[in-house]
Amino acid sequence: MIWYYSSLPSTMTNRCKNTNELKTFLKICLLCSQCFILAASSGTFLTAPTSKSVYERTVAFFECTLSFQSFQTLEWYDDSTQIMPSSRYIITNNQDENLGINYIWLQIKPVHMTDNGKGFYCVVIEDGVQKFKSKRANLNVTKVPQTVSPECKRLEVNYNEGDQVELVCEQENTNPRVNLAIYKDNKLLTGTSQKTQEKYKYIAKFVARRTDDGSVLTCAQTSPTDNYPTIFNQNCSYGNINVNYAPSVSINGAYEVILRQQQELVYVCTSKQAKPSPVTFRWSVDFAEDSTVQFFEEHDGNTLRLILSPSTIIHEVNLTCIGRNTVGSSRVSHVLRVIHDSGEMSNPPYATGNPAGTAFNWSTALILAVTGSCGLCIALFTAVIIGFYHFQLPQSMDIYGERIAQPEVYFEPKDGISSPQVIDGKHSIGVQVSELTEIESVYTEVSEYGIKKGKDQALPENNSYSHV
Repeated sequence: MIWYYSSLPSTMTNRCKNTNELKTFLKICLLCSQCFILAASSGTFLTAPTSKSVYERTVAFFECTLSFQSFQTLEWYDDSTQIMPSSRYIITNNQDENLGINYIWLQIKPVHMTDNGKGFYCVVIEDGVQKFKSKRANLNVTKVPQTVSPECKRLEVNYNEGDQVELVCEQENTNPRVNLAIYKDNKLLTGTSQKTQEKYKYIAKFVARRTDDGSVLTCAQTSPTDNYPTIFNQNCSYGNINVNYAPSVSINGAYEVILRQQQELVYVCTSKQAKPSPVTFRWSVDFAEDSTVQFFEEHDGNTLRLILSPSTIIHEVNLTCIGRNTVGSSRVSHVLRVIHDSGEMSNPPYATGNPAGTAFNWSTALILAVTGSCGLCIALFTAVIIGFYHFQLPQSMDIYGERIAQPEVYFEPKDGISSPQVIDGKHSIGVQVSELTEIESVYTEVSEYGIKKGKDQALPENNSYSHV
């Protein structure tokens, strides 16, 4: 019993403590409910603006949404300064009773570097008094070049073949920096980068060749990241490169000659390519010492006349043509082989000459050609003569009055006499007559005074001729 009464006060004490804690918890819940009621009556931010990181010259967008209350409005502030609508600050403020929201948007277009680090927030206005505001959203701006296109440094007016061409492309040095590349006729050139505090340079070098003349040189600028402003995808052009180069020369003339008599050969040196085009020529003729060989330069030096005589003893002549313009020179060599026997040439020369007054060389082909031409002319002349006599000479008439050709007759003597002879002042002839008559041949006796007998009377045996 003693123990029972002694423990009762402590039990009562614990119960009182628990009751006090419960009362405190209920008070806290009541206060929280009052806070929720107050917030519901004054508005709650459903969406608050968040911090942004953007590139310069792009667009920044902020959003602020509040539970709908018809007596409340929203405003945007920048570091305690109210933002008013303008061409760069576009503010959209609206209320939607169906959704139960009140929202306001802020669009900054374009973003400037002066916007970097600014804090933007929205404020709830009720009866012209600021009730509460959203959290601050910071704007971080990354710098971009001030010029959209890169700068292509000017080229020299002219380059000579073999000169080194240096191409420089510049842009403002930013972080991140743009990408630069140099192209020659759409072919990428290898280059190096140089960076200073203000400028970023890309340099490419190459040796000028004649094939580069007129090539188009460009510098291409591209964005370093996917969200970089696409406006910076630009090119600049150096224009067309002008390359001057030395001439490329060639020799046209014989490679081989058969020396039967004095020969004159002509060689022409031409320039296929040269820039600038005015070209001067000079010849170099090299052969063993032989006083019978002569050569002359003509037509401003591009033509060489080489004269060889029958007494020439050399077997080879080395010719060199040198072409030169303001850039430089080039040369080409040509070898002439001299054959002293009468054999055929393995490669006949395609440029030979025959000086005036030298003997003409009759070849077999030429002789056959002349003979054939003469034979053809004789045959044609004979045909013309035969035709003339056959058609143009007077023709005989038969007994019916028809024209017949002049008789082609000859006599065959029966007595072995080779030709008709006059016997006792008489001889016989045969006359051709028309096929329409029954008389095949006619014999008549003719004296030096005329016809003695009729045409159908046979002649004496010893004085007659048969007609064939």
